[in-house]
Amino acid sequence: MRCPKCYTETPNNAVRCPGCKFPTPHGKNLLKEKRKKKRAELESIKSDKVFKKKKVRRQVKPWVAVVVSVVAVLIIGGASYFITISSLQQSEAKASPVQAALEKLRNMPSSTPGMTVDQYLADEMEKSRQAGRLLEAEGWSMEPINGGSEFLITFTYEEKDVGQKRAQWRVNPARNSFRAENELAKAVYDK
Repeated sequence: MRCPKCYTETPNNAVRCPGCKFPTPHGKNLLKEKRKKKRAELESIKSDKVFKKKKVRRQVKPWVAVVVSVVAVLIIGGASYFITISSLQQSEAKASPVQAALEKLRNMPSSTPGMTVDQYLADEMEKSRQAGRLLEAEGWSMEPINGGSEFLITFTYEEKDVGQKRAQWRVNPARNSFRAENELAKAVYDK
């Protein structure tokens, strides 16, 4: 037989041409068989590994998983409940004098007879809304100052062409004192 590439005389049972090393038809068949054997070996090795992994895994009984889940939920839920309750109690203890001061300021008589500070500011905001000037109503807010011994209590709303309107009071809950910090606050209430 002659090599189809270089035409060198090649034995019939040769795997490659002695001249150019091109695989002969017999050699191609042998290579295909070797590849098939190799693939089959690899597949069996892979399936053995998967089988071994499956053997190693232990199946957890369903009731054990349920019990563990319930216990975990109870522990996490209980812990979060106690943390929430204790933080609420602490914040209520800290906020109660400030909340009381805010309520006292809101219920104090305003410069308009028969109206509280809160009613006066709500009325001013309603007039702004009816006139079409009101953009946003933020309402009441509190901010600690001087290391938390005093607070700024502010009522804020925003109007077109004017911007933010803000009435601001400095409050000292320990002394039970309220001092107007700007002109709008003085117009509403100042003692």
